[in-house]
Amino acid sequence: MSLVKNLSLIFKCVPDGLPIPGKHLVVEDRPSNISRAPDGGFVTRNLYCSLDPYMRLMLIESSTRHYRRPFVLGQPMRSLSVAEVIAFSHPDYHTGSMIRASLPIQQYSVVPRMPGLTAFSSIYEVGRIQPGETIFISAAAGAVGQIVGQICKLEGLRVIGSVGSDEKVDLLVNELGFDAAFNYRQESTSSALQRLAPAGLDIYYDNVGGQTLEDALASMAQDGRIIVCGMVSQYNSTYKSTTSESTYGVKNLFQLVG
Repeated sequence: MSLVKNLSLIFKCVPDGLPIPGKHLVVEDRPSNISRAPDGGFVTRNLYCSLDPYMRLMLIESSTRHYRRPFVLGQPMRSLSVAEVIAFSHPDYHTGSMIRASLPIQQYSVVPRMPGLTAFSSIYEVGRIQPGETIFISAAAGAVGQIVGQICKLEGLRVIGSVGSDEKVDLLVNELGFDAAFNYRQESTSSALQRLAPAGLDIYYDNVGGQTLEDALASMAQDGRIIVCGMVSQYNSTYKSTTSESTYGVKNLFQLVG
């Protein structure tokens, strides 16, 4: 893998008043592999970015409630940009295509396909992940779940995943670097979470809904967050077959964002 220099505008720390270049906003080299596009994605050379007054309102703590989600500390700021595609693995784009999109403020951007974008945006913008926290991911060997888990490991979280076979447990722990995983067909989610996260969950990344969501609700720590990506266990339910007694509901206090 060959890395190239990639100058990026980083949100380094929260300003109290006027942001100071070199302190709150820092240009850093974030080397990137731009030789090959991710499957279904593309790589861009960013030509222009729009720096607008509203962006100052996003230079705040991630926990602050605001009409726009804050920039992520330690990560490149984002803005509406004009960019040229220089590598691609997507039928709608080719080398030399010009695009307009919300991109990181840096020389090059690697844009993943939908599962990667889903994982990245939800973890940082909704999950507000912090090192040392514990996250539980259902359907963790799926397209989104396995990316979420690897991002969280890189960010210093304890990562727990549930899957439907022992082979997938082995994949998560021995290949993808999860701290723990369990086969929900052999051990209930409730029992597994009591064993693996006795202090509670800071984040639950929900891909299945149903009883798994119910068990996660009972295991949430104070100020926990639940990211709802999907509820595949409920997709075949019909309105007529659903009663008030059979529905799954909120039985804990936390922030639920879908």
